[in-house]
Amino acid sequence: MAKIPAKIGKYEITNKIAEGGMGAVYKGIHPTLNKEVILKKLTLSGDEHISERFKREARIMMDFKNDNIVDVYDHFKAGGSYFIVLEYVDGIALDQLIKKERYLPNDTALLIFLEACKALKYAHDKNVIHRDIKPGNILLSKEGEVKLVDFGIASIADDDETNLTRDGMTLGTPSYMAPEQFNNSKSVDIRADIYSMGVMLYEMVTGKKPYPGNYSPETLAKIQKGKYLSPKKHNPSISPLIGKIIGKCMKARADRRYKNLGKIILTLEKYFRKRNRQNARNILIAKITGETIEIPPVKKPVLKRILIFLLILILAGAGGYALYSSGFHYEILNSSQYGALRIQVKVPKSGKDPDDIYLKAYLFIDDDREIPSVDYNIGFSMKEESDSFYIFESNKIYQPAGDYRIKIKCESELFWGSFGLNSVSDTIILTGGSKINLFSFTSGSPQPVPLTIRSRVLDYSSGRDISEKVQILINEGGKWIESPRLKDPMMSGRVYKVRFAADRYETKDFSMRVDTYQSVLDLTVSLLPEPGKVTLSSGDSGLKVNIAAESSNWISRTVLLTEEGEVLELYPGNYTLAFMGKSAEELLVSISIDRTSDFNIKAFLNKEEKTIEIEGLPDENNR
Repeated sequence: MAKIPAKIGKYEITNKIAEGGMGAVYKGIHPTLNKEVILKKLTLSGDEHISERFKREARIMMDFKNDNIVDVYDHFKAGGSYFIVLEYVDGIALDQLIKKERYLPNDTALLIFLEACKALKYAHDKNVIHRDIKPGNILLSKEGEVKLVDFGIASIADDDETNLTRDGMTLGTPSYMAPEQFNNSKSVDIRADIYSMGVMLYEMVTGKKPYPGNYSPETLAKIQKGKYLSPKKHNPSISPLIGKIIGKCMKARADRRYKNLGKIILTLEKYFRKRNRQNARNILIAKITGETIEIPPVKKPVLKRILIFLLILILAGAGGYALYSSGFHYEILNSSQYGALRIQVKVPKSGKDPDDIYLKAYLFIDDDREIPSVDYNIGFSMKEESDSFYIFESNKIYQPAGDYRIKIKCESELFWGSFGLNSVSDTIILTGGSKINLFSFTSGSPQPVPLTIRSRVLDYSSGRDISEKVQILINEGGKWIESPRLKDPMMSGRVYKVRFAADRYETKDFSMRVDTYQSVLDLTVSLLPEPGKVTLSSGDSGLKVNIAAESSNWISRTVLLTEEGEVLELYPGNYTLAFMGKSAEELLVSISIDRTSDFNIKAFLNKEEKTIEIEGLPDENNR
């Protein structure tokens, strides 16, 4: 066994923690701070790229000063080796804790996740992408601190790493890598780190990885399509908030994930204002140390007690309870996050009284995987009638803004629909004043036994009816076939899989059982259009552009312009580009994107006039 050196540089060595082919890890004492540190050693006779990454990691982390990122105190060369001196964290790595505990309680997992998000956002704000987020790179101290470590394969937005990461190169740990990172690690942005954070949260609350096993072509295909087992299948006690965060972080398409970590941090900070954060930390400490720690009772903050008292007074007033029960408080306190929905159903008069008509509705979250149901009691009452129809309307339904599916059983008909629920504040803007999203369905004349499909297909981004260009396919014997070519006629009382496909649109599948008394299957579907492309570049450093959609929330982000350029995929619509930088006057440009758009926009700095000029737009977009 090689002898442990008594001293390396100015650091006294107390222990060797690990050793490998390219170096070793030592524990030592900092001579001036008088505290324990970690020395990472790399033998410089190895791969030149590995040596450069090692030194680059030191340069990156020396500039970081964040409570949730391991401090780097020093880096130096001694003999034939290079050393980085890091903060010593007395505790264990997150992967060891997961292995020990199997999975973590909801609040403990969310606390670790929140503090890891803060560390990562700090790095992102400095244009550093980690590219190797995983439990092994999260250190947990015996005081319950959470520390992010290992920026060895990180990238910097304004740094040239051509010799380190080439186009098409794959870097990272496969179990935690975003789909796009398998294709080209050089081109990934912060959304790849956000995906990895979702995988890590999945593992914290289930003890399992979403894509276990070897990385065969079949597994990679699942990763590219975002097909994984719901975490609730492993651990039914997972809270809805955790399930929502995992689902949003782990979208297979980068543009459907969180755009940055800020929204997650705000959501979790709000969550912990209503919980006892210290209790969650105490539980974490107990699991790390194995000691029994007394968990103090939850004390409601004074302000919260005052608000509860005021709320009781309001509810005690005339009509207060009725207002609260109706969900009206969502419009006042959460108008930017919650949407209001009413369902309207027109039913032909067929000799029945309105009270005898069977009408039932169910709401589901459209996550393109499990389609979980929403626990909400939807009731109907007759609003009006005409000579031919009864018009029923549901109670007002309040739910978080997002994508949903609805299932309506009306007499012998079954109706399915998909739609996006806008927030109350967005609905006011889009409708010019109304706060309510209205979803309408008209029941038709029932047929006794044969099953009829009735459909309406909309463009998700514009709401246009595109039914004429859509191909409707039915799964028969594992093959997708147009309904006129089916071997057997469609009948009620069976499970059907229906696919909607159109040129330049993403396909959407439905799988549903049609009861024996239901003869009409009505489907309203929104298809995502194929986006247009915009390449943004600049020959002058320091310029950046903010991209914002004018009439929807498809995108809102800032791009630092480089000579190589960045390719963006934008859904059809109108966008505003705000070019800025170098003390130049801001330049606003409006562009219209359709599916055939392929703009190459280049920005230049006029140093004499301190203005920004662009080229690459057709005349109709230069305004």
